[in-house]
Amino acid sequence: MPNKKIPPLRQKRRIGLIALMPMVTAMAVASPIVHATDMKAASPLAISSASYNPITRSLIVNATIEGNVSGTLTLLHGSGGILGQAPAGKTQTFSIPLAQLGQIPCSVEARISNYSVSKSVSGAPSECKKIPTCNITTPISGTHLTANNQSTRNAQR
Repeated sequence: MPNKKIPPLRQKRRIGLIALMPMVTAMAVASPIVHATDMKAASPLAISSASYNPITRSLIVNATIEGNVSGTLTLLHGSGGILGQAPAGKTQTFSIPLAQLGQIPCSVEARISNYSVSKSVSGAPSECKKIPTCNITTPISGTHLTANNQSTRNAQR
């Protein structure tokens, strides 16, 4: 029941939330759901194989690019170091000798334009299958941290 002492524009009305319900329901039903498989299919870049060949002592990586993607294809190891670069083409094979690698990487990553994909290296050392653990050594327990303030942290593997 409207209050006659309060001007009509300042009176509280509960109809607003009820009026929003059909719009919110329509948005929830019509919103597209993006699955990880759809996102993967949308990338024109793929690593078809990444393997270490113990006979030739080299890492062989085959990458494919679908569509009209231009630029430089960059191959990186799991720690982010560049293993090789090549102009964009439909298929690209990288053969990198162990002498250049220093050690066999656990995974490789290919990047071109805004696309990036990674793949585990078959034939990689057994350490790659172990899950790394990290222990935070500082700040020492009992230290209080606050938001938006810098603090130094150290970790051990």
